[in-house]
Amino acid sequence: ADLSRTGHSQLMHHQTIERSIEWGTRLLSETDRAAHARLSVLPGVFTKEAAAAVVPAEVSVGDVQRLLDRLVNSSLLGIVPAAAPGRPTRYRQLATVRAHAVRMLAASGDTDDVLRKRKVWLTEMVGERAFLPAEDSTGWHARVEDNYDTLNAVLQQALIDAPEPDGLVITMHLHTF
Repeated sequence: ADLSRTGHSQLMHHQTIERSIEWGTRLLSETDRAAHARLSVLPGVFTKEAAAAVVPAEVSVGDVQRLLDRLVNSSLLGIVPAAAPGRPTRYRQLATVRAHAVRMLAASGDTDDVLRKRKVWLTEMVGERAFLPAEDSTGWHARVEDNYDTLNAVLQQALIDAPEPDGLVITMHLHTF
């Protein structure tokens, strides 16, 4: 076999995948394309609740599930089974799809705004623990666990990449987690 062609074949495969993703996103509505891009700030596994925090403002809370279903049907999102009975269905973008979505988000100029919305949502979610009696915290723990990848990304940004006080606020609320 001619090993010198291996890299060429891999490049062609990558370009084919990229073109397929691009073609698939062109079939979406403008709002769905924007949601596809915005969901890229939710690395790994995320819930509908997290998605609702970052999708375009014109998507009502009641329409988030339909939007996620359309992205799943377009193969731009995958479904991850609930972590346990009674817990929500979760979603994820494959790495190649997410890389495309990151580029779309960067091209839109909305990256900073969407990252801010992600951090605000997560800060509020973990902050709810302060208002719960210890015996009522099971649901809170499950919500944090179901969005653990997003939590890690926010903490990475707020404590390491660009340290800010919100990182400490989030960390303080996580003391029982």
